[in-house]
Amino acid sequence: FTRDSSYGGSQITEAIMSKFDVSHEEADRIKLGGVKMDQDRAAMEEIFTSVVSGWVQEIKRALDFLGTTYPDESIEKIFVTGGSCRIPGFQKYLEMETDIPVEELNPFASLQISERVFDPKYLGYMAPQAAVAVGLALRSVGDK
Repeated sequence: FTRDSSYGGSQITEAIMSKFDVSHEEADRIKLGGVKMDQDRAAMEEIFTSVVSGWVQEIKRALDFLGTTYPDESIEKIFVTGGSCRIPGFQKYLEMETDIPVEELNPFASLQISERVFDPKYLGYMAPQAAVAVGLALRSVGDK
C-alpha cells in the first residue's frame, strides 16, 4: 500500500507568510533558517508544531483506512520523503504516534552509482528530496 500525500514544506511556508506577512521567498528563507527569528522563536515553534501535527493526523487517518480495508495485513515501516521529513523531531513524533518504525526513503539505495562522478554524502543528503525524480527516471515509456 502506498499513498502519495500532497503536504509538506509548502504548508509551513504558507503559515509563515500568513503569520509574519512576508513574501514567499522571505518565508522560505525563514523556514530554512536563513533569517534569524530569535524574538519570534515561540511563534515559529507553534507553526512547525501545528503543521507537523496535521501531517501526523493525516497519516494516522490513512493507517486507520488501511487497517479497516486490510485487517489481516500489518504495516512494518513508514517511509517518508521530501525535504521536510528532516524537520527535527518529525520522524520520532510520527513513530511515537503510530507505533510504527519511520525511515527516510533513499531512492539511490539499490542503484549503482559511481562515487567518482557523484559525491555519496551529497546523494545521501539529497535522497529524500529526489524520490519522485528518481522514480520518474526509472519509468519505462508508456508506464502510468
